[in-house]
Amino acid sequence: GLKGALSLLARTQRDIFIFYRFGQRHPSPSPDKKMATTLLAFTALFTTLASANANLYELSGVDIDGNNVSFSQYKGNVSLVVNVATFWGTTVANYQALATLQRKYAKQPVMFFLFPCNQFLSQEPDANSVIKTFAEKYLTLGEGSKVLMLSKTNVNKNLFGKRCTSTDGCLPSSKDCCEANNAVYDYLQTEVSGKCDWNFNKYPIAKTGVPSGKRYGDSVVAPALSTDIDALLEAANLPKEQVVVQ
Repeated sequence: GLKGALSLLARTQRDIFIFYRFGQRHPSPSPDKKMATTLLAFTALFTTLASANANLYELSGVDIDGNNVSFSQYKGNVSLVVNVATFWGTTVANYQALATLQRKYAKQPVMFFLFPCNQFLSQEPDANSVIKTFAEKYLTLGEGSKVLMLSKTNVNKNLFGKRCTSTDGCLPSSKDCCEANNAVYDYLQTEVSGKCDWNFNKYPIAKTGVPSGKRYGDSVVAPALSTDIDALLEAANLPKEQVVVQ
């Protein structure tokens, strides 16, 4: 996994550093310098490969109740990642669609990751605990529900607001966003074209934790999403397509 790869990378970099310092104190022939250059090139390549092999299920976050959650327990599920907001024009339609999907896939390996976000015209301004209460009008949350609601998150680094930097934002009473959840959308936006452009963007995720490559906008609800989820249930992963559907 990614952790093992990064551990190996750290050991490799340490050995290269020792090799390099030794070479400084004890000048060596040209072939050894070439070896050092080769090793440095290798570690740069290894860093790129380790990053490229990441997936959603190697990440973690903080849920709406302030609990740390490792996503590794959801590996093998098809997932849908959605940034939600309480006060947008299509909020009710999107929550109703999510409720339909939750019921439809209740007995299948499908997970829903919901990230409240206040970046778009401040339409998710309340504390995490208030957001959770609103969501529970439409969805069943908690253990066994197949819906994981995370603490409030900024999904874009520089769009209508600063990046999350507050650890206090992970608390149920907080109206700020949670720094611990930054990695999820950092990862998604390296794998899928473009930033989240508004509330209720939806990323289908394959069983392996790799995005399908599609990103749906807020107007896309249950039927189209069901088609993608069904396809991902049939396969370990689909070939990545850079598709944005509004």
